[in-house]
Amino acid sequence: MEAEYEAGTGMRHVILTLPDLVPGGAQRVFIDLAKSLTDAGYKTTAIVAYPSRGEWSFSPATNVIRLSDTVYGFWSPLMLPILFFRLRKLLKNEHPDAVISTLTGMNLLTILAADYRLRDYPVIVREASTMQNTARQIIRTLKKRLYPRATAIIAVSEGVVNELESIIGLPRSNLHIINNPVNKKHLKAASKTDVAHKWLKDKSCPVFISVGRLTKAKDYGTLIRALELVRLTLPAKLVIIGEGPERPGLERLVDSLKINDAVDMPGHFDNPYALMARADVFVLSSRWEGFVNVLLEALALGMPIASTDCHSSPREILENGKYGHLAPPGNPRMLAESMLQALNSPLQSEHQESRADDYSPDAIFKKYRLLIDDLTA
Repeated sequence: MEAEYEAGTGMRHVILTLPDLVPGGAQRVFIDLAKSLTDAGYKTTAIVAYPSRGEWSFSPATNVIRLSDTVYGFWSPLMLPILFFRLRKLLKNEHPDAVISTLTGMNLLTILAADYRLRDYPVIVREASTMQNTARQIIRTLKKRLYPRATAIIAVSEGVVNELESIIGLPRSNLHIINNPVNKKHLKAASKTDVAHKWLKDKSCPVFISVGRLTKAKDYGTLIRALELVRLTLPAKLVIIGEGPERPGLERLVDSLKINDAVDMPGHFDNPYALMARADVFVLSSRWEGFVNVLLEALALGMPIASTDCHSSPREILENGKYGHLAPPGNPRMLAESMLQALNSPLQSEHQESRADDYSPDAIFKKYRLLIDDLTA
């Protein structure tokens, strides 16, 4: 039975390690995981490497310890040794029953600090990135060297598992697929707020929407070109919610195609769900992903979906096209066709929402608890 453990404190003590609390998918998963664990009777401690601006926070039931009070880049050669020794000391003093880390840099640091020759507790690392998102060769080399020292690896999708097995060389027995959760109730409530965007408040034509950082991985250039092709068939507009380094190039592309009146990139929104819920179709144009949280969010809102069939997870989430239209990455013509199909033959909201139920927080976090219990039994 979960959390029935008597050892001093009367409960299992789980330490979560992560680099920062910047708003992001991994941070949200760990904040919600900590609450799920404490609600189930575990003691939780979060060890955070760096502070950051605009942080999210853990619930008061989780003890938060910071390795540094100063903002640095994670890979700062000045700080890495300090982080290592501080984390090693904390892990020794805290006497955890299990340690779970997330994001590649913190995974590597945690494996090193929790010396596998001396520790008497399992170290579980959560890997959400594909190799396409790991550009530096040294990181790939460190993964190959250090990941085998972890007790277990949680991968967020089948695609990530396949890479860890074939490229890193990890045994399948050490790999566990646990997807990210989506809180449909929370998203539904958030989607009811007022909408400030004029195209969505008073729609005069169909509006496509995409949400994510303006990066190469998201390939918004292909989406913008696809919209140009869609507009040869019918008037339509596109809203891209997010901010990032690709903005100048994307703005130049919109100018060159002369579709400034049809594409808007208003930046980051803390609550994009009210905008998503009022758009006609959600579009994902990525070239690669680890696990696409925003696809789950679109499903939870009952939205029609057009997505690239990128590596990895859209095909898994959309069940080979059962819950959305798939197109090859980097192909504006095929993506435009998928966008038109999703617009002209939308799947029912109830159908879409039923898929999101498979990723409920209760179902996902129970898998974490079962894995922890199995490894600490």
